[in-house]
Amino acid sequence: MTREELIEKIESLKGAQLALQGVMAASDKYAAKCLKMGLTFSEAYPEEYSAYTAANAEYNENEGVIASLEEQLAGMPEEPSEP
Repeated sequence: MTREELIEKIESLKGAQLALQGVMAASDKYAAKCLKMGLTFSEAYPEEYSAYTAANAEYNENEGVIASLEEQLAGMPEEPSEP
């Protein structure tokens, strides 16, 4: 994979991370409501809970991939800039 491809992949994954953060943040209001009412989030809002857990799992997986790609990128020589 070239340096440019690595950078593109990292940026793509970081964009996906933002979308996943949005999904998780949207679930926060339901989780907070459950906490206030003494309910179990997964039982009271199963669809929101499922969306949250899926987004969280993907987010965590992406974090590992991003770290690995950034490590590869750091080990690559800088490409000479064009005049």
